[in-house]
Amino acid sequence: MQHIEQQAQECYQKNSEFLQKYHPEIYTKLQYITTQNYDLEYLDGYFDVKQLSSGFYLYQQNSYEVAAALADRVNFQKDSNVFEGFPLYYGFEKHKENFDDKIAGREGLYPLMTFYLNHTKPNDSMKEIEKFIFIGVGLATHIPTIHNKIKARSYLIIEDDLELFHLSLFVTPYYEFHNIATLYFSIAEDENHFSNTANKFLEDSFYANRYLKYSLFPAHSKTKIKYLQNILASQDFITFPYRTLLTKYLKPLEFLQTHRVLNLSKHLNKKILENKPILVLGAGPSFTKHLEWLKIAHEKFIIISVASLSKTLSQYNIHPDIILHIDGFASVSKIYEGFNAKTFLEKSIKIFGPFTPTDIREHFTDEKLFMLEENTYYHKNFFSYIGSCVGSTAILDSVLLNAQDIYLLGTDFAIDQTSGESHSSTHITKKISDLSKKDEISNTMSFRGNLFPVKGNFTKKVYTNSLFHTSLQALYNLIPQIKEPSQNLYNLNDGAAIFGTIPFHIEDITLEQLPKLNKTSIQNKLIEEFQDLSKSKLSKEDILSLKKRIEYVDKILNLIQIHKGTPKSNPQTYLYSLLGLVSDILKLQGARESNNIITVYYSYFHSSVAIIMDLFNTQELKNEKRLIKKVDKFFINELIVIATIYKKTINSFLETL
Repeated sequence: MQHIEQQAQECYQKNSEFLQKYHPEIYTKLQYITTQNYDLEYLDGYFDVKQLSSGFYLYQQNSYEVAAALADRVNFQKDSNVFEGFPLYYGFEKHKENFDDKIAGREGLYPLMTFYLNHTKPNDSMKEIEKFIFIGVGLATHIPTIHNKIKARSYLIIEDDLELFHLSLFVTPYYEFHNIATLYFSIAEDENHFSNTANKFLEDSFYANRYLKYSLFPAHSKTKIKYLQNILASQDFITFPYRTLLTKYLKPLEFLQTHRVLNLSKHLNKKILENKPILVLGAGPSFTKHLEWLKIAHEKFIIISVASLSKTLSQYNIHPDIILHIDGFASVSKIYEGFNAKTFLEKSIKIFGPFTPTDIREHFTDEKLFMLEENTYYHKNFFSYIGSCVGSTAILDSVLLNAQDIYLLGTDFAIDQTSGESHSSTHITKKISDLSKKDEISNTMSFRGNLFPVKGNFTKKVYTNSLFHTSLQALYNLIPQIKEPSQNLYNLNDGAAIFGTIPFHIEDITLEQLPKLNKTSIQNKLIEEFQDLSKSKLSKEDILSLKKRIEYVDKILNLIQIHKGTPKSNPQTYLYSLLGLVSDILKLQGARESNNIITVYYSYFHSSVAIIMDLFNTQELKNEKRLIKKVDKFFINELIVIATIYKKTINSFLETL
């Protein structure tokens, strides 16, 4: 027994040193364990965990036998204990005439998808498992056992119970994995931290994400399965397809020489909105619930509203001081129908995102219209903080306007917990979720349909979907970057908690103490400030920068030509060349002139390369060598199409100067 205790102490010491050196955030977290809920006991040749309050044991049998049983359940089949990294689309040729904007944004992928689907089956098996997820560890005795079976090169290890993970350090030698695999730990993390950790795991060897195998420890909650489904469904390359991203990056070329482009990358002059509260209006369910209050209160706040609320606000004669529009899909034009939008919004400052449809942008031609750039840098150093949706963007912009007190209404980022409604009652994209199924684990990846719990603003938890959670995650990451310590963000909604905000009931706002604002004077000062921070023409330096973008495209086309000349007779040789090409293209990232085109390719690679890698990772695949040239043709053709569109559009713009 003394020998066993010594081995456990040595294992713990080596694990601690490993965590302290390579995962210091986990090591630090372990130092703050203040309670003892468990005892680690050695029973008849194995370790078990005894819960002190109940006397029950975690394993209730030989923990090494449990580890062996869990390992037996792990197989190489693509339809067993697996997350699908991204969806595939069937019937491309049959349905392509009916594609909406978003589906059409993947058009160049569909021939490759169809080829893949025609040569594989859902119940095929992998040759190798590159990445693996452990959901719950217990004492983690099954981790080495499963690794010995699959020899994966990257693991995501999830455990919600910090004390239980601490006990596993006495039993399982995590430190031995250092030179044989990459470990990503998610230990006792909330949904925001977990999203960041899981996304790092996904970005590592992203080309191996077609299927992600996992093992669920029996005693661990299944909630993390829902979180993982959410993270997968909300990956950027899924929610905003690569060709749509390409269009978005090129869209500003339509207005760079005709509209004022606003540089909203830093806080405005503090004196403009000093002692003047801002009220941000989003289209969540809480907006409708408090419309009567808004009718009374609106003159005492600077109103920043998402554009989709304009019709409703016009019906109540509530004029927003600033409206924000960032959505670029064709369907959003409906939000300006049914009322005279141009007349109603005549006095409003209009801030439009770079992807705003041309017809909407051209409908508003007054001096109060300002366009934004988003990561394009056509104007040197021009930047804007744009969230995952217009509501989150409105919050970020309100912080940059530099008011001390900012109130958020209708930015629920959660469904209504009674009705299941996703948005305010008049919103054009309102959906109603079936709350009776909110805790079910779905087998279908859905950006809007699947629900999962997050921390509530006024309650312990509320239910949200992937669409809303991307905005919560964006705010979690961005608010700390721009919020000043003196600024207060008050969350008035019945929805999700928003990082960096203060829960505040709308009834507690003492309207009597707030003076009626001189909106005209404030707007004039804001417009003057915006004009100072904006440009309507490119400088000579900016034009030279545009020409350099063409040079980067030519470099990429040269890399493609080199790859086309490599042998295509052996799968391993081909995949080595393919990953080499991907690596060489991504290495060009980092310059002002290369970032846009490389980001588009990066988005394309997430699907295309993962499809190709999985195709040749299929045990049942026949005639591998004969498939290589066809697969490569699909892949390379789209690379050239992307480069051609980008180069042609920029050259056409340069010819107009």
